[in-house]
Amino acid sequence: MEVTLGLKYSPHVQRATTCWLVNSPAPQHWVTAAIAGFVGAEKHNTDQTHIRILPIPRSLHDSAAIGAVIVAGAAAKVTLEPPTTDCLPYGCLLDRVFLPIDARLEPEVSPEELQQLLSRERTYVWHPQAGLLAYEPNDILSVVDLIRPRPPQPTRFDQAQPGVLLPTRLVSLGPAEPPTMANVLQTGRDDIGTKGSDLTALPPHAGEPQPGVGANITMAGLKMLKAGLAGLNKLGSAIGSALQKGSAGGNRSSSGMGSGSNWLQQMQSWAQQRMEHLNQAFLSQREKELNRLMNLLETNPDEGLKYALPIGGDAHRGTAPPTGRLSQRNPNFNLSNLGGGGPADHWDLSWQHQQELLNRYRELANREINLGRYRRAAYIYAELLSDYQSAASTLKQGQHWREAAVLYQERLHQPLLAAECLKEGGLWTEAIELYVKLKEHEQAGDIHQRLDQQEEADAQYRLAVNACRARNDYLEAARLQEEKLDDTDAAIASLESAWPHTSQAIPGLTKLFELYGRAARHPAAAEKIKQLGQSLPFTNLLVPLVETLSRNANHYPDREVQRIAADTTRVVASRVLTQKMVTETDRVLKAVQHLAPGDRLLARDCQRFGQGRSLLPLPAPRPKPKKIPVCGRTIRLHGFAEGHYVETAATSGAAVFVAVKNRREPQVQLYRLTWREAEQLRLDWNVAESHPLLLATDPIRPNEVWLNAMGGNPFSSTVQAFGETNELPVVTRVVSRLTSALGVAMNGHGTTWIADIRDEMPTLSAIGLNGKLLQTVSLAEHLSTIDQYLTYGQPLPMFASGEHVYMGFGEQLVVHHRGLNSTTILDEPIIKITGSLPNTRRRTAVSLQQGAVLFWDDLHESGLMKFATDLQAPLLTFNRGGFVIAAWDRRCEIYSTKGNALNLVSEMELPKPAVEVISGDELMHFGVVYEDGNIDLFVIIE
Repeated sequence: MEVTLGLKYSPHVQRATTCWLVNSPAPQHWVTAAIAGFVGAEKHNTDQTHIRILPIPRSLHDSAAIGAVIVAGAAAKVTLEPPTTDCLPYGCLLDRVFLPIDARLEPEVSPEELQQLLSRERTYVWHPQAGLLAYEPNDILSVVDLIRPRPPQPTRFDQAQPGVLLPTRLVSLGPAEPPTMANVLQTGRDDIGTKGSDLTALPPHAGEPQPGVGANITMAGLKMLKAGLAGLNKLGSAIGSALQKGSAGGNRSSSGMGSGSNWLQQMQSWAQQRMEHLNQAFLSQREKELNRLMNLLETNPDEGLKYALPIGGDAHRGTAPPTGRLSQRNPNFNLSNLGGGGPADHWDLSWQHQQELLNRYRELANREINLGRYRRAAYIYAELLSDYQSAASTLKQGQHWREAAVLYQERLHQPLLAAECLKEGGLWTEAIELYVKLKEHEQAGDIHQRLDQQEEADAQYRLAVNACRARNDYLEAARLQEEKLDDTDAAIASLESAWPHTSQAIPGLTKLFELYGRAARHPAAAEKIKQLGQSLPFTNLLVPLVETLSRNANHYPDREVQRIAADTTRVVASRVLTQKMVTETDRVLKAVQHLAPGDRLLARDCQRFGQGRSLLPLPAPRPKPKKIPVCGRTIRLHGFAEGHYVETAATSGAAVFVAVKNRREPQVQLYRLTWREAEQLRLDWNVAESHPLLLATDPIRPNEVWLNAMGGNPFSSTVQAFGETNELPVVTRVVSRLTSALGVAMNGHGTTWIADIRDEMPTLSAIGLNGKLLQTVSLAEHLSTIDQYLTYGQPLPMFASGEHVYMGFGEQLVVHHRGLNSTTILDEPIIKITGSLPNTRRRTAVSLQQGAVLFWDDLHESGLMKFATDLQAPLLTFNRGGFVIAAWDRRCEIYSTKGNALNLVSEMELPKPAVEVISGDELMHFGVVYEDGNIDLFVIIE
């Protein structure tokens, strides 16, 4: 009797997993399973030459593979988890029959019976779909068979057929005539403004008294009187002239002029009374129209914007006859309306009405932005508020590139932002012209490259490289040469030029080895490392050199170069550690330890050596009555000549920024340096700036710095940048694009708050990442205080922390949070506001005309605590340890803010008057900046 042997599923595992079934026809999945699915006897990857691959055909008549069984050698073991999601566990039966671990044979057979049924020269796989498969030795593959290149096939090149010649690609489009302000935008109107501009009245609001017959008669009389207003005005002027002539000739005929003079005076009095009555009637009617406008803006903003009354602006020609009616307007931004307009009817609004309209207009603008209706928001900003900066930002955010570019270039005089808009909007021909004019050659080259104009692009890139090398920015030059010009040799030459006599020596060396690795220049990398080990650089570069060599010993993509780098690291580190004075021993030992991170003995020896070096120079301890600040280092600004003076300074992360002016020449300078070394970079602007400088930095990341003149114009170049250095491998953009700025603050989370004057009105704006306008707030209620700030040259006190913005207006401390303002009245005028670092407990210190106050978290919950009461307008800062440093003239006081308490821990005399106090880069450090270009770094010692 014959019985068919079959495969049945079992709910229980029948055998151990010894191999994998890859349920995928892709050979790359088989190779992945072969590499990651097994481990050797010593938990290392198994020998891949012993792996066998048994392909599973689709059927008897279709040999296309649907998967494969991966079998390793006898010494290998499968991993605990499947190497890929396509893998299923398989087991072994008779060490040459492979089947699922959860399958059993039915009927059951003994191993001896199975040996008789199956051939000894073949290998078998039992697949649930394909059935029992037998493999000859030639049918079994290895990993090498899957990655071996195919043998060359004979190829003929004489079979090509001529095709259709396609036309040359269209690479650019440009306007026949350059666009102007008057004709660039006429779209987007829809049905807005279709009712005409001669409406008789705004709709009355609910509850407004209805006019009767008398009111209608009065309005008819007003229309008649309005026509004669100009005549009455001329008549009064003529009577006044006659009276002046009569009084001048009174010595000749005083008796004859008596009655005539009285008649003329009575006539002039009557004309003045009529004009006053007419003006009162107009004012009453205008009051009613304004109330209707405010109601309509509240209940139906879209309709109300058609009648909105502009606040400020100069886009009109002449004066129109006065009226008590508001005409309908088109609430869509239109550049043709910015170049001029018709006669204007000027309405004399009260201060209260102006503030109500300003606040309501800005609320509506924020609403339109949130709704995605950017043209309406731009209309409010540009035509109702004359805030062209916000209008341009809104148009850019709404991708109305042409309109935004025209505003930036012609109205705001910011051509770089205009070029960015043209580039983003695909207006490439105009963008190239503007970028070339601004000497932004890389941007111009990028556009040429997108237009397939490679020769023109290469020419622009070479100009950009020359500009970088002229300012000693070798890293940027190398980047351009490698990425833009595809010239690896030139990039290597630029990076080699940075070592060791420039401030970019260490970053340049790091980039050099990265470039060696990308370009597979491994022999050159090995030779360079040998040179570094033979000729040691300056002392300040030894420690960073050891760290750079150690990184390459672990991460360079070539084993031979890694070995040479490790040996050179040990040689250079030994020379450094044998010196008598080594201030960075821990960094050198850490670099040596990273050569063998798993060597515990090496880690122990490095720790012992470091402890021995640190204990030797320490003096005998002595008790200290309180914390004493000690000057640890003095930094002198390079190139600081006679006539220069420091005006302000700020810190950002590990960077220190110092703004300098020149008394003799029109010049403004900005330095960037670090506390660790004397590496300094400097940017210069040849401008005669008498206004105070506003310097705003991000407290955490030194990627961007704002430098503007209070109440002045932007500098000649709106954006410049500091390159990477050995101690600060970060590119810092310096932004100077504000006109009539009052104050700038950055909150450390990507938001910049700007207070400036826009159309004679102070405004607070929030700028997010990528220049996105988030919101605007009117500061018109503080106009009188801001006028005093501008008169006396005092920047607006500002500080930003998270979603809170703190501003000082005289004695008023205003906190803006999520669209709402809260005000606290202090005892003295506010001079400056500062606060603790982000991601720490919020503490805010306010410098007053006499003394200072501090509060924790919420002002209204914690209350104010006074300190530094003997100092006049003290300079304030928080250092990283939470200490508050207050300085005035030559006096300096240090306060602790631990445990909700404010305690004076130290005070000292400074060698000269302080210009600014700044935070150091360690917990107990702070700096004092002086006018003569010196910076003292103090350490608070217990």
